[in-house]
Amino acid sequence: MTSDCSRFQSLRPRRRKPLWRRRRFQTLVLLAALLVILGVRLAGVESELLFQPNPAGYTDNPLADLKDRGLREHLQPVTFAAEDGTRLAGWHFPGQSDRPTILLAHGETGTMAMRGPIIKAFAERGYGVLIFDWRGYGESEGKPSESGFLQDLLAASRFLSERYGVDAGSQVALGESLAGSVVLAANRQIPFRLVILVATPTNAPAQLAARLENRGLGWLNTLPWTGLIRQRFDAAEGIRQVRSPLMIIQGRQDTDTPAAMSKTLFDRANTAAISYFVLETGGHHDLFIDHADVIFERIERFVPTQ
Repeated sequence: MTSDCSRFQSLRPRRRKPLWRRRRFQTLVLLAALLVILGVRLAGVESELLFQPNPAGYTDNPLADLKDRGLREHLQPVTFAAEDGTRLAGWHFPGQSDRPTILLAHGETGTMAMRGPIIKAFAERGYGVLIFDWRGYGESEGKPSESGFLQDLLAASRFLSERYGVDAGSQVALGESLAGSVVLAANRQIPFRLVILVATPTNAPAQLAARLENRGLGWLNTLPWTGLIRQRFDAAEGIRQVRSPLMIIQGRQDTDTPAAMSKTLFDRANTAAISYFVLETGGHHDLFIDHADVIFERIERFVPTQ
């Protein structure tokens, strides 16, 4: 029952947020374009555009934010250090002996708490999982950057090998969104059993431009704002040097990473061992929620159990 006090409070006129707050993304892009025109580079604007570690409704405590309490009880919190000493936080789920372990590199929006459905999908099918938060996300130290992300992923793979005896040949590296390019970069050094790219764009500026189009702000793409983006997350280039078998998963309804981008990656992949498929009703965030059975049928056909 609603109290009289709360009822009266609900009648009070709500203060609207300032326009720049309600239009944060497009404001940042427009600012970036103006800075480029003026010949100015500002790293803070770039970071705001690329990295969103704390979306609304989430805190700096991913385990507390994880909505699936049953899953929470089976995850072992772990910590490890990147080469530069940055401490990273993660979760480990031990899998069956005949299944590989998924090294899960989550996307640039939110912490590992938002990846409950994908962790659960793999765990329920017997796969081991190591997921971690990038530097500057969740309880991990440091500030996010493309070069730092590569250090983080290399450290996570090394941790899997040293702590749990899961060598590279038993690691399946899965990269969501921009993290797909980080997985490709790590694959130059680590011969993963399989590389999986999920909704990975060709590069960061292309994805940002697609988001503008999706918001009806395509006219901003006529301005030279992409010149501001120094951290490219260039999967289109990285995929030319892929060393492992490759799987690309894409949703046709994805407006953040249009399907044409994943087709470009498929066309440029320098490997004969490749599986590429588009889920016609899939979006950017729902692939392992609404389409898990189809995805795992493909994964297990491509990489059978040991």
